[in-house]
Amino acid sequence: MTVERIRVLIVYPFAPHYRRGIFDALQADERLDVEFASDPIGRGGIAVIPSAEFGIHHAAPVRSIGSLKWQSRVLGLVGRRRYDAVVFLGDASYVTTWLSACVARARSQAVLFWTIGWHRPERGLKRALRLIFYRFANVLLLYGEMARSIGINMGYPPPTDGRHWE
Repeated sequence: MTVERIRVLIVYPFAPHYRRGIFDALQADERLDVEFASDPIGRGGIAVIPSAEFGIHHAAPVRSIGSLKWQSRVLGLVGRRRYDAVVFLGDASYVTTWLSACVARARSQAVLFWTIGWHRPERGLKRALRLIFYRFANVLLLYGEMARSIGINMGYPPPTDGRHWE
């Protein structure tokens, strides 16, 4: 009996060298068919994993417009290809993530945001925007328990609300 593999798109601004271990593990997982979309050019002097070292890599250059960012090709990938899940960096400054997450949800594709989450309690517009943005995700992949606790205190629904946390 063959098990159908889960098709996953991982969208990252660029593929930093320090994520190699997790990216390699995801590609090696026999349950997954993983594709990556990222800008082949790094930022802030951080070395990148060469595109050729990914099984399937879609060049997705990042353009900045003030503090907002647009990642070319991502919206088209999510809208035209069939993925079971799309993993985005959970950064609200990427306009493409807002739009692509809406498209993915409309197409019944799971949306996961991989993010550090909350550093400290927030107020006002920043708090409201973060809560709205994170609600686009089916799953928040957070780095630690502190971010989860702050998020719940800020008004993000706890796991009993049907949302999942990892």
